[in-house]
Amino acid sequence: MNNMKNSMNLGAVALVGIMCQSISLNAYAQNFRVEVGTSDHRDFICDVAKIADDLTARDLGGRSSNFWTKTARGGKFEATEPTKVRVASSAPEVARRELFAFYQKNAALVRGTFPDKGQQPIDSVVKACVPDPSSTRGVKVTAVSDDKYKVLLRDKDHLLKFVALNTTQLSEEQLIGLFNPSAILPSDAFERKAFYQKESKRLAPDIAAAEKGPFILEGEVKLRPYDFNLGQFEILNLIASAESYGYTYDMNARVFPQKPIYKLSSSTAYSVYKPRSIEEAKKIEAARSKDGLKLRTFVQPVKAWLNGDKPEIDGVITKIEVASMDGKILFSMPAK
Repeated sequence: MNNMKNSMNLGAVALVGIMCQSISLNAYAQNFRVEVGTSDHRDFICDVAKIADDLTARDLGGRSSNFWTKTARGGKFEATEPTKVRVASSAPEVARRELFAFYQKNAALVRGTFPDKGQQPIDSVVKACVPDPSSTRGVKVTAVSDDKYKVLLRDKDHLLKFVALNTTQLSEEQLIGLFNPSAILPSDAFERKAFYQKESKRLAPDIAAAEKGPFILEGEVKLRPYDFNLGQFEILNLIASAESYGYTYDMNARVFPQKPIYKLSSSTAYSVYKPRSIEEAKKIEAARSKDGLKLRTFVQPVKAWLNGDKPEIDGVITKIEVASMDGKILFSMPAK
């Protein structure tokens, strides 16, 4: 009898432990976010050390996760890479101190292959912070109807959008290199010049027709399972998902254009979605758990420039649509 009671007690303790662990994990997923403050009018990129590196977990890009990628997931702090964090702040040194304080407060709460107690000095954690040249924080968007947004489908469409918006002076050689990066250039200077002229003539009609207007990026997005306690879905790495856009290309094409980088920002957190009814929640959960979800991101462009040798387009997200893999829209969220 005593053994039975002991077993029941142990079972109860185990159940409570599981419940507590579930609650703590749920809190873990929600509690690290820091909202952007009124004085945070600029973005800075901070070089950081790998903290609590977790070799067993991978992010959407297949990279190993660490303290930054697990906690700085939007708002004031956003990990763009395992060793780079974008910080909304007022000045570079302020951003550095704020990011270090974030580390001190939260590092011990995050597990990893190499755990960290949050006691390293600032020089070992946050190397330096510099202004983010791709920042669009504070840029005001205009009211534009959805039909004005053009879907960028082909690989060439993305590069043509870059050319239309580009503010960087491009040489003929650079321009041709973007559209035909694998071209084998003649060693003879006159032959090389003739090649550039031929390629420029081929591209001229498309470049002339390229538009600067708003556009839609298509890709995929992941949601966590429906949270019955909070009545919501957590959207995982929305901006990173939008920037990792998809496209089609002609398998028979002779050349494959260079893929532009997108750097996007938004006035809306886009971290959670609360369904308006349990029936809506069921539809979203069914699509999420079965085949995955499509993402359509509505973007108003701000600028485009050549970042090193990479074409970059910076823009502001004005709306997102999440759909099932067969294209049925499950929910949309306009920017506030």
